[in-house]
Amino acid sequence: MVRSGSLFMRYAVMLSLATLTACGKDSPTQPQARVSSSIVLSSNSATLTTIGQTLQINATVLDQENNPLSGAIVAWSSNNPAVASVSSSGLVTAVSGGTAQIRATSGSASANASVTVMQVAVSVAIAPTTATLALQRQLVERDLPAALAGLPDDASVSAAVLKGRGNYLCRARLDGQGTADDQVELELPAGGGRLEQQAADLRDWARDTETGDRDDYDGPLDARVWRALS
Repeated sequence: MVRSGSLFMRYAVMLSLATLTACGKDSPTQPQARVSSSIVLSSNSATLTTIGQTLQINATVLDQENNPLSGAIVAWSSNNPAVASVSSSGLVTAVSGGTAQIRATSGSASANASVTVMQVAVSVAIAPTTATLALQRQLVERDLPAALAGLPDDASVSAAVLKGRGNYLCRARLDGQGTADDQVELELPAGGGRLEQQAADLRDWARDTETGDRDDYDGPLDARVWRALS
């Protein structure tokens, strides 16, 4: 009886171990939940050159296995909406000059894109309200330099004032090839010596000037002398 009991107990233990082993082997494993682990943006940095210009940034959300996670919700934000705003779909719009960070967030994952808004002038238009020489000079000496200051450093721009020919010295007349009427004006008896001196001074200045522009001459000058040599 004792021997039979021992055999029974031995078979019972072996059966229990086999049952436990079978249960452990057949128990199903629960799959790991997929979560947002990282975000890849279609653009990590961009420069917008005009106000109102737009840029579409797309976000791809990846799970912990670096596989695309379809259906993941992405929230968009800008740390400086006064410079660049962003819509709920990732459309960035330039608002004013400066730099902004555009962030895409999904769960605990996020990614940033740096957006710089830098306006680049492609043309300069100046519309004077009057056609006086004084205004033209103001445009060249003050207004145009202020406008061109907004252009890139490597921009090549030139400007010039175009005046009537009566505003410039005439080389032919300076060389004594003027008309007879011109010479008579210089020999008028009233103040003839003064006019001749002014003409001599003007000829001296003509040798050094690069423009021959009447506005660049700062000495006394009778209108008759200028007409004779311009």
